[in-house]
Amino acid sequence: MLEAYVKDADMTINSAVSAIQHMTLLDKIQRDAIKPSFVRTDLSKLLYRTIDSRRYKWASSGVRINLHGERILKSTDGFFLEMIFGELLDNACRYRSKDVDVSIATAGNKTKFTVKDDGEGIEKDELSQVFDPYFRIAKHRARGRRAGLGLTTVKAITNKLDGEVKLDSNPNWGTEVQLVI
Repeated sequence: MLEAYVKDADMTINSAVSAIQHMTLLDKIQRDAIKPSFVRTDLSKLLYRTIDSRRYKWASSGVRINLHGERILKSTDGFFLEMIFGELLDNACRYRSKDVDVSIATAGNKTKFTVKDDGEGIEKDELSQVFDPYFRIAKHRARGRRAGLGLTTVKAITNKLDGEVKLDSNPNWGTEVQLVI
């Protein structure tokens, strides 16, 4: 019984730390106190490193994370992109996905990243709010300890990188997030 309490306390502390980190980052982005550093980055390696660093976290759930696409070198902020990819991968794995496909491709002078999962998806009437601060989909509000700042942070960072993020989802087929920078 004590073990369950310790595990619960640990999850609560980790969620609080994550929320504080997101709020701090969002505050710095909004105040323009943090700016992207555009350097030549191997985006394929960055994606692979991000995926590899997350595999341990979701291995027990049986989620398979697959990377597809070409090797792309681009001047961008690798730190910011790694934060975005980490958040998108964590979301894809957290909500009952078995397969998560990550792809990278050139789209003219832009780069397009796609994270697609086969998880539980989001109801259509909630899609317009997913990037709003503190928003959590109805079926997860009561059970989780998340703050609802992950996709808000993804959107803010994407805007800083002069990019665009789109999300489409359906409870019947999962969620797809497209990031174009």
